[in-house]
Amino acid sequence: MVELYRAWSNVTEIGNGQSKILWIPLRAERIRLAPYNDLISGLDDMNSYQASIAKGYVDEFFTLSELNMFRKYIENVPGISICQKGYSAPLTCMDGDMQNIVPFRCRGLQDIVKDPGSLSMDTDFALLPFDISGYLVRESEIQ
Repeated sequence: MVELYRAWSNVTEIGNGQSKILWIPLRAERIRLAPYNDLISGLDDMNSYQASIAKGYVDEFFTLSELNMFRKYIENVPGISICQKGYSAPLTCMDGDMQNIVPFRCRGLQDIVKDPGSLSMDTDFALLPFDISGYLVRESEIQ
């Protein structure tokens, strides 16, 4: 069984105090979590477009080792702590209406880590074997 994780930080200095930064690992395409058939429920029944969106969605989850590496690098940033939620694969990548859950990178959200001045972080993410994006979201968007 494969465990995947969502990671987020609660922030009060941005938004209305109920906002969260959802952290997304950005891996090189050659780095895969596991075979997609092990990660995505019903992948064989999806058309190529649906499968592509589903793959993008599961790629936004952390493995436990990635989450631990990220937590280590961010632990010295004042005011930022990491919350997490685990998910057992295979994941359902469709909503109740059988529509793909769109990856956060494709939703047109503001990437607050890459937007200078929106979040001050002295952590050097270049030391991680993957990049990180952080999106300002509401709790209901973390699925």
